[in-house]
Amino acid sequence: MLDLFTGMTFANPGGLLLIPLLLVLLVVNCLRRAPSIEVSNMKRILFKGDLNFPHWMGKIPTILYSLAGLLMIIALARPRFGVDHQIRRADGIDIMLALDVSGSMEAIDLPNATELGEKKLLKILEDEETNNRLEMAKLELKRFVEMRPNDRIGLTIFAENTYTVCPPTLDHDFLVANLKNLKIGMNGAVSTRFAPPIAAGTRRLKDSKAKRKILVLFTDGENTAPASITPEEAAEAAKEFDIKVYTVGIGSPYAFRKVQNFWSSRWRQVEGFDPSMLKKISEITGGQYYAAEGEESFKDVMDGINQLETTNWEENSYTDWNEYFPYLLLTALVIILCGRILETGPILKVP
Repeated sequence: MLDLFTGMTFANPGGLLLIPLLLVLLVVNCLRRAPSIEVSNMKRILFKGDLNFPHWMGKIPTILYSLAGLLMIIALARPRFGVDHQIRRADGIDIMLALDVSGSMEAIDLPNATELGEKKLLKILEDEETNNRLEMAKLELKRFVEMRPNDRIGLTIFAENTYTVCPPTLDHDFLVANLKNLKIGMNGAVSTRFAPPIAAGTRRLKDSKAKRKILVLFTDGENTAPASITPEEAAEAAKEFDIKVYTVGIGSPYAFRKVQNFWSSRWRQVEGFDPSMLKKISEITGGQYYAAEGEESFKDVMDGINQLETTNWEENSYTDWNEYFPYLLLTALVIILCGRILETGPILKVP
């Protein structure tokens, strides 16, 4: 909610047009001639007698009445001070992120490898100047979560097995903390299954009341292990519940992975993957397939998904007014009472 000060305004500014009339009456009263025969009283003694009070002090009641009249005219115009309250309500999206943590996610992608010499290439790999696929994905998913504060976002990891790390939630700090702790092979490292993470995401999203439900699947591999249902069948089930699946294929033709044996380790170039299955999954559900070949490419992919799936906003506003006319009227009444006391009370007028 956003509050904006609107400043002092008048609800009935036309009432201020009475101020010139009040000024005319005040001038006429001040110029009015005193009576030709004056009766001796305490008022005359005080203002014209031996105590030498100035003559104008006899006009004090008139001045007070005029001031009270001015306050009543301003009160009639209803001065008020307003604060605008703007209420913004986000119509969020429910999103499940499904991230591959299989062994192949340890590979490092260098799309510009052909431009590098062998020594420079080895130096980059050995000095870990570039993140592997999993670390790259974790950084970009964290940034994606931070860009969508009003959406419920959950996280599933998969490889041989599938595990829901976090259901859709607005507690993004909890989600990011769990995202940081992900490691290669923590859910199996040998094979990859696409259907179980899609089915797990569908179970989490199918009963959601959100207007849009999104599942984003990140993987660098192929569907290499059998499951009780095929990836296409899992995608059809997601479609039945109006869940749109985006697939992101991670990897470039120039990817390298360290191979360890008993005596030493060496870097070996790994093959790319077939994106046809990922494209088919997205097409079935009305989503899109993206290719993330490196860090910059991955960043562009996440920005593209973020722009496609925008959050709807509903904005209402109202003004909270503080009215001042009651205080002005009360002050005017007090001033009139003081003027009446000065004009008719025993202090200034004695028979």
